[in-house]
Amino acid sequence: MLLPNTHVPATRKAPARMTAALYLELRRKAAGLTRYDLARRLSQARAFPLDRASALRLIEQLERPGTSARHREVIAAIAKIIPLDVATYDQLAHDPVERHPTVCMRCGCTADEPCTGTAGVCTLERGTCTRCQSGAAQ
Repeated sequence: MLLPNTHVPATRKAPARMTAALYLELRRKAAGLTRYDLARRLSQARAFPLDRASALRLIEQLERPGTSARHREVIAAIAKIIPLDVATYDQLAHDPVERHPTVCMRCGCTADEPCTGTAGVCTLERGTCTRCQSGAAQ
């Protein structure tokens, strides 16, 4: 039983771990594209011919937690459409967690692929970039 005026600390969720699927989703959203928009552009790419419905299913599958692309060419084709670093994706998909790069948990930028804007280039602090912390990437 709690005594009057006692404080029960709120439980905190541990920060989510960055994954290849989450990185892809964040980069797509940072580019201002829906899954459908990305699928449309991917289906029009000559380097990776897919019909729109197949491209949409592929993107949905790649953004599902616990999944990653089997072939690097898939991510390379997507990286020609959105600002996504293939090496970062590969590290998140295949390397042990302790070797993962630091990635913003809100927009997916990294030190190698930072946000840029009128305030300049962002920096990463405690899992979130300075641009997201200021609300500029919203």
